Amino acid sequence: GDEKPSVPYEPVEETEHEASGDIVALQRQRALLQRQLEEESRLAAWRRNAIRQAASGGRRAVELEVHPIYLLPDTNCYIDWLEGIATLAQRSSNYTVLVPIVVVNELDTLARYGSSSNSWRTADDEEGDVTRAGLIQERARAAITYLEHEFAHRNTRLRALTARGSFMETIAFRNEINGGRAPGQVNDDVILACCNHFCKEDPERFSSRRGNDQGYVGESNNQPMRIHREIVLLTSDRNLRLKALNINVPVRPLRTFVNWSRLLVVTNLPTGPIEPSLSIDGRKAEFPKPQPRGQWKQPLKH
Repeated sequence: GDEKPSVPYEPVEETEHEASGDIVALQRQRALLQRQLEEESRLAAWRRNAIRQAASGGRRAVELEVHPIYLLPDTNCYIDWLEGIATLAQRSSNYTVLVPIVVVNELDTLARYGSSSNSWRTADDEEGDVTRAGLIQERARAAITYLEHEFAHRNTRLRALTARGSFMETIAFRNEINGGRAPGQVNDDVILACCNHFCKEDPERFSSRRGNDQGYVGESNNQPMRIHREIVLLTSDRNLRLKALNINVPVRPLRTFVNWSRLLVVTNLPTGPIEPSLSIDGRKAEFPKPQPRGQWKQPLKH
């Protein structure tokens, strides 16, 4: 019989843009895997060293196992990168962003008066004191506008929090006795106390690894205590970071955490007035069940 002529194979050519996009994606994935392997290697080395020190009579080390559900940004986060907080509080994020009343009151004060204090230098500050004070005031006003808008629109990813750890559905009433501070406390202490309300201590919950990790076999009593955490304090303040780690509260800078979350960054923030009907309609907000998004392990030095 007559043979049918073969149809020549013509591969579909990728455009240069598509090919380069695929290459970039592969490079990013490779870099991510490389960082994960390096982190696992560092953590394994830290564990081995911690076991040796404990076996020699030293203090038993602590390792935080972090499954972030609750995120608590400090006041500086709202001033430095409000879009980052909005990113974490978007409805698809799975996180719950905690808003302590002490932070709202601090933003209120900055929105009214601004600040020229060095403690309020912004991350991209290149201006003089007067300009910086005005910039901080402007950003604090934007933060208050954002928070009032989101609470009025029942964004269930945001939860207001009193110094005693009680949830509030609104920030309309935000007066606490002495700002929520106990005698001798400053605002940072209140923020740490808010974090502590979400820390359930379980000091005996540590790993008893088996199998491939031969360095751990028979040494369970000297292994680092593993403490589970579902809250992360977001701050770039060094002193606050040290205080938090000292009480076993995980800490990350806001930008570091947002990048780690891989959420799509929110760029459009509310600027207009709040519609009164939305803020006083009397409906009970339904808050979603908290779900962790991602995890990491963090050694602590004591």
